[in-house]
Amino acid sequence: LIITGGLGFTVLMDIGKHKWRFKKLTLHSKLVLIASGVLILVGWAFFFGAEFNNAGTIGNMSVGNKLLVSLFQSISPRSAGFATVNQGNLTSASKFMTVVLMFIGASPGSTGGGVRTTTLMVIILISVAGLRETDDITVGKHKLNRQSTRKAVSVFVLSLLIVLISAVILLFSEKSSGATFEDILFECASA
Repeated sequence: LIITGGLGFTVLMDIGKHKWRFKKLTLHSKLVLIASGVLILVGWAFFFGAEFNNAGTIGNMSVGNKLLVSLFQSISPRSAGFATVNQGNLTSASKFMTVVLMFIGASPGSTGGGVRTTTLMVIILISVAGLRETDDITVGKHKLNRQSTRKAVSVFVLSLLIVLISAVILLFSEKSSGATFEDILFECASA
């Protein structure tokens, strides 16, 4: 349900209309499914590796349970925010990955927040085009218009600035609370 809710209603309707035939899906649906799949798999492998021996989270579990909890930890921060392990006991690397996943969030038209998976995909496509030294940003046979790319960059940069400025403000205001930079960054990305 978390994954489905994070894909967005337009993607779900497109999948229903085309009966999971990937080639017939809209560019938007393809980008959402690719980004969501990659984020889930990368997060899953990351959490499994980073927390494997951490007794405060999954270190004392069976391998099957470690895999399951790591998968849930990869999926949940992007839309649901549920936790099966104490987030405070995560390794620093896992806390940072959780912040990244919360910042990216779910897809447009979904039940989650964040800058959106499509924004991330457009930022990646802009970066690839820049490395290739091409002006056109294309995906397969589709060319992205400049307005869409500008909007994606604007959303990404403004969101990043909001999180960073909020973190700086909280670093000053919560100085006496003993909160670490990790905790404050986690809180800002979560909010």
